Amino acid sequence: MKRILKLSVTLVLVLTCAVFMSQAAFAQSQDDVGTVIRIESAKYGNLDYDFGNAMGYKEHFCDAKPALQKICDGKRNCKVTVGNKICGDPWPGHGKFLYVEYSCGGKIKRVKRVQTEIVKLSCP
Repeated sequence: MKRILKLSVTLVLVLTCAVFMSQAAFAQSQDDVGTVIRIESAKYGNLDYDFGNAMGYKEHFCDAKPALQKICDGKRNCKVTVGNKICGDPWPGHGKFLYVEYSCGGKIKRVKRVQTEIVKLSCP
């Protein structure tokens, strides 16, 4: 009987702690809404108008989203140097740009920076 009571008390304490922890995490996530960066999309590269497709150009891009998410997601501010270290060199020997769409709460922001520049993302 004592053992069952001890297990019951332990279970109640564990469940109580879990509820408080989840409420605290929810409150924290609600505090962050609108105040932290969330990368929606990001690509690095450029367009080639010499070898057109049906649209009249060829794209030379790599997916920069995972790299920028790792650096910026969940922060209020971040800086990234635009270059091949982000996701490789999608078009060797040619100039490239970084295109980023990120959100701060309900607002979508867009940034375009040329190779070697520093892109600064921020959520007020």
